[in-house]
Amino acid sequence: MKDFYSARKKQDAIIQAFKDQDEDALFNHTLDSIVHLFRDKPIPFQTYIRKYISDKLDEFSRDTENKTGGRYLGGILTLRLEDDSWVLMEAKQYYKKSEGRIFCETRKGRVEARRFDEWGSCQELIDLEEKGEISYQLEPTKSEKNGMSYQR
Repeated sequence: MKDFYSARKKQDAIIQAFKDQDEDALFNHTLDSIVHLFRDKPIPFQTYIRKYISDKLDEFSRDTENKTGGRYLGGILTLRLEDDSWVLMEAKQYYKKSEGRIFCETRKGRVEARRFDEWGSCQELIDLEEKGEISYQLEPTKSEKNGMSYQR
């Protein structure tokens, strides 16, 4: 029901911008609606993990290294299934300062489970559904797996 109201609100904003002859608002609201359509489109789980999540974690680790002067050691990404509706994500990334102190940065997020349409065919999603949790080892250097290896 929330999606209906959100779509209706976007439609109302486009209509109002058209009535007001506000070309900038019309363009922005129309673009926002198009992006919303594609954002909710199901995507392959592997693509989401390897491309979106791994790239974002790489960006976070580079930023943290630059801000703290620490060296990225690796970490773990844990995915948990919540109420068959959400996939909760928690990344723990470990760094070592020049004086030898090790510290951890934790990042959390979530994605709607319906974004993935291959629940019966992707082994990682099957494991997530059966066990409720799966993990990936995060490596400090990129490999052909984008710095991540799945732990069963």
